Amino acid sequence: MFWVYYPDMRPIFAKFEVYNGKNFGAKMSWEELFESRMFYGRIIKSTLDNPYDKFLYEYQGLKDNKILQWLKGEDIKDRIFNYEQTLWRY
Repeated sequence: MFWVYYPDMRPIFAKFEVYNGKNFGAKMSWEELFESRMFYGRIIKSTLDNPYDKFLYEYQGLKDNKILQWLKGEDIKDRIFNYEQTLWRY
């Protein structure tokens, strides 16, 4: 695994096309793919309520249970989504 600073790589991503198996007629660059969030990701670590900076698999009760780790990640994803929605409340 590695980390890439997206703003620095964005011009490079815009130059290359990505294969889109669902739509052969529409051309898409990697930059468009990332901007439209057409990728899969899962949460493995969060800063929400995590003072010891642990990964999800290090949490008590989640060590060997992949389903509970996934559910905890989905819970964190929902909390982030709800927080973002409250930022735009008028």
